[in-house]
Amino acid sequence: SCEEDAVCGIATLHSAEEAVIGLDVETTWNGKAVLLQLAMRDKIFLFDLIELKSSLEFGKAMAALLTDAAVVKLGFGGNQDVRLIAKLPAFSNFQHSKTLSFIDIQTLAADMRTEQRLKSQHRALEGLSLAKISANVLGKPVDKAMQMSDWKRR
Repeated sequence: SCEEDAVCGIATLHSAEEAVIGLDVETTWNGKAVLLQLAMRDKIFLFDLIELKSSLEFGKAMAALLTDAAVVKLGFGGNQDVRLIAKLPAFSNFQHSKTLSFIDIQTLAADMRTEQRLKSQHRALEGLSLAKISANVLGKPVDKAMQMSDWKRR
């Protein structure tokens, strides 16, 4: 079943030796979480949040992963992503404020901008997109062709 596969996927991520996981959530145009992407160095897992939104087993496994300080979670605007999934019924007992070891690339880049230019944190975040960071740091653009996809379409 989808629920069993999802819980198994979370267990694979949780037991990985590298202990760094990329996290991203795709939403509908009105901000509802519909697709969760979790990645490790050599595997990517896609979780259908429409199908799993009420799965308590999935919510429990995901909450254990998010609150495990030994597993570093990495994302862009990821605090917002965690808030979005925390709104799902599957996460009824989860408090997004309990998320541990989360590195938000957007906040990290803004901190660097603040230090370099003595800007306020709020001003440093302005215009700071993943595409800009990728181009500046990696020298490669991010393909955003699928950014406005209808993620709830089946």
